[in-house]
Amino acid sequence: MGAPLSTGPYQWVGSAPTAEGLARVTRTWSWATWVHIEPSIELRAHNGLVVRLYGGRSFVLDPSDGLCASDVSGACPSHGGETSWYGGIAAGLAF
Repeated sequence: MGAPLSTGPYQWVGSAPTAEGLARVTRTWSWATWVHIEPSIELRAHNGLVVRLYGGRSFVLDPSDGLCASDVSGACPSHGGETSWYGGIAAGLAF
């Protein structure tokens, strides 16, 4: 189990319901900081092959810094883009 941090520019694109239908919404952070809650499993073979399975949930630590824009007035959600699920597989050789 890990809790790494990452940082950098970030833009979330989504939609929000309005009386006219769905509105396109973007939230942009010029610099966002994330914490990732990441459980993982690592498997090693006798020949040195290593496979790591990982996944988790990411949370923006500075959500109020996200600037919202929409093509419809008042369609900006207060929490869009602040969390994300992820997962992956890594492989390599250990020696």
